[in-house]
Amino acid sequence: VSGDVVRRLGSLLKRKLPTSGSESDHEDSLNSVRNGSPTRTTSTSGHTTISANDLSTLVVENRPDSPASRTGSQRSQRRLSTESKACSPTLFDELEACVLCSLEQFHLKDFRSSAFHRRLIAFLFLQKRRVSEDDFTVLRILGRGGFGMVNGCIKRTSASLYAMKVMNKKMIKKKHAEKLCLAERKILATISSPFVVCLKYAFQSPEELFLVLDLRTGGDLSFHLNRARFSETQVRFWAAQILLGVQHLHEKNIVYRDLKPENILLDEKGNCSISDLGLAVEVTPTLAGRCGTRGYWAPEMLLRDENGNRMVYNHSVDWWSYGCLVYELLYGKCPFRTSKAKALHEDKQQAYDKATLELTPSYDPKYFSTDAAELIQQLLVRDPTKRLGANGADEVKRLKFFASIDWAQMEQMQVTPPFVPDNEINAASQADIGSFDISAVKGVKLSDQEQAAYSNWDYVCPDTFQREAVEYLVWEVKHGPCTIGANSNSCCSIL
Repeated sequence: VSGDVVRRLGSLLKRKLPTSGSESDHEDSLNSVRNGSPTRTTSTSGHTTISANDLSTLVVENRPDSPASRTGSQRSQRRLSTESKACSPTLFDELEACVLCSLEQFHLKDFRSSAFHRRLIAFLFLQKRRVSEDDFTVLRILGRGGFGMVNGCIKRTSASLYAMKVMNKKMIKKKHAEKLCLAERKILATISSPFVVCLKYAFQSPEELFLVLDLRTGGDLSFHLNRARFSETQVRFWAAQILLGVQHLHEKNIVYRDLKPENILLDEKGNCSISDLGLAVEVTPTLAGRCGTRGYWAPEMLLRDENGNRMVYNHSVDWWSYGCLVYELLYGKCPFRTSKAKALHEDKQQAYDKATLELTPSYDPKYFSTDAAELIQQLLVRDPTKRLGANGADEVKRLKFFASIDWAQMEQMQVTPPFVPDNEINAASQADIGSFDISAVKGVKLSDQEQAAYSNWDYVCPDTFQREAVEYLVWEVKHGPCTIGANSNSCCSIL
């Protein structure tokens, strides 16, 4: 980076400094690094500042290849992320090194002897602490899965609301689903997207596995679709967010394999997220086998090669399901689960498969615009190598159907949703959901070896804990420190 660029950036940074005090305070404040030995000056207003020229000197002398950087700032440089080290130095790498160097030389000693440092250590200790059922208050049932129930819950130490997925270990064993559950937990820990329901905590008991996830209170798209058909504006918005969620998974080399309206959840504002990664897996050269929901399966999941072996597949199966999903959101039914599809075979399941392989969906102009039909037709191409999305999500984004979408704003959640769910529980009643039948696993035993398979199940998302800590600190500033009684159940009892 040229010195001129650094000086101009320094000027911009200087103009962003606090405006209290006189201009001369800022001009005559801190004389920075000279010969690798920075000094500081405090203005009459009490602010420590840095001039544009001093900043440029500090940056240049703290470059990774400079002599000065190998002395006073070596430890700061080592703190740069692995990603930064792996690429060419950038202006922001250098600025980060400068800031760390300054903090280390001028502020670290005082900080270590302060109450703030003691508070930080306490929070870091709590972050490493394992969570358990005792950390949560369980609320109403939200849904039922193949291995147990999903409930709303409150984290007692922060009052944060989450969804708790409970899976019975014996039911997992009975269905031979240990690998799927472990894969779900592993994959969830790698996901960080507002368009995918993400993992916050994981823990276990001798009988059950627990996943604490983002709570989406707006209901799933199937729930709302049963009430009224969506407009194309609504579908375009949700299709764009789902696309971003699929793109995030694919960039992690994960194929989702179960896109359908029931698995798309809304938050209270109307934004949507992909949920339930129970069937998601990493893509491998040998990935094959039917998985997901009939009618949404891609053709390659149904076909076999000339030797009778199941065909391998990759991320393209998600784009087929995505096409089925968009069709259903506009029309009200999956294209391969319609009455026309069911008429192809007396057995309903066989009819869905036959429709997937043979049926050409119709596009009634009453429900499908030209641009919407074009998108879906290119997604529902039976040859996965020619299917829209085979070369990545960007080619899907370029279609006319999404011409009005500002993808940068959408990624930052800055687009106002065209639909806001009612301010109520948008889910089926608890009577309709039912309960988990514990008698189904009567007689199933778990060996020590089977229990040991879950030894690495426990998890705490660092970002989640830190957000909870910050929310508590903000609360404390407004309301003052908590006074905890001996038998308190306060939401802030350990903070």
